[in-house]
Amino acid sequence: MPFRKSLLSFVEPTARFRTTPFWSVRPRLVSCLVFTTMLFSSALGHAMSDTLYIMKQSTSVGFTESQFTSFLRGTSFSRTNAHLQVQSNEVLDLVLYNLDTLNHTFTIDNVVEGNNVIPALGSLSIQIPPLPDGTYRFYSDSPYGKYLGASGVLQVGYFEHARYCWNTFDLDVQDSESIVLGENDQLSPDYLPTNFLINGNVYPTSASDSLTAVSGALNDTIIISMVNSGNMIQSFHFHGYHVTILNSNQENTQVGWSKDSLPIRKGEGITLMLVAYQTGTYPVHAHNLVATTTSGIYPGGMITLITISP
Repeated sequence: MPFRKSLLSFVEPTARFRTTPFWSVRPRLVSCLVFTTMLFSSALGHAMSDTLYIMKQSTSVGFTESQFTSFLRGTSFSRTNAHLQVQSNEVLDLVLYNLDTLNHTFTIDNVVEGNNVIPALGSLSIQIPPLPDGTYRFYSDSPYGKYLGASGVLQVGYFEHARYCWNTFDLDVQDSESIVLGENDQLSPDYLPTNFLINGNVYPTSASDSLTAVSGALNDTIIISMVNSGNMIQSFHFHGYHVTILNSNQENTQVGWSKDSLPIRKGEGITLMLVAYQTGTYPVHAHNLVATTTSGIYPGGMITLITISP
């Protein structure tokens, strides 16, 4: 059943952190701790583990070069942040390695907000408790993290359906450069982004990227988790279909509505359900014209496709 309140109303467990070397205790105590941890994890729910790396690198988008920071599953750089997917009632054990020379955080609003600093060239282990089905944003709360794209999607539940994650981001090259150089730790008051990305890509790549472009069969139920990791409100328009807004990580009066156009606020994560009632190929795009450009050139930016076969 869709939840309509903020996550603060639902999430009671807090994330657990490991900050001291586990091997520094005596062997008998190690055995006891391992057994106790297994029992505690079982009580919370089935546990899965994952490893992420934080990296920063200069990369080209359209006709410009800019610095990006990403949460990655390996040590090869990409603008596409890792997507985390866990089952309902599943504990997530995360190990995070910071390959940047500056400190970062791993933050999930109302879930992980303290004891979450990943030191420069260091690591941190975090246990995230079971969360209600839905879409959550994780990010680095440092200026050279969140303003440079270090933000991803945590998708909980819906494993019985096809699932997609759309992580949107916008940037202004001059603002990004100012943050990289340490001249500012905030975006300028006249922030005017020139590049608009879905999962680290711009159109036309975003229309062929398997992580972004939706494909399915007639009558499929498809779940799309959207996160606005950028710095301005976005609005998206679906051609060919309406989607039902199942839940949001912020207060959202449109939960439960069926719409073909919908807003997504800064930092918001929303879960959408699309029922593929007709075949064909249909575009989905930002409803703000500037967000469908790349470095001022149209078409570009936030455009992708839905393709439904018989």
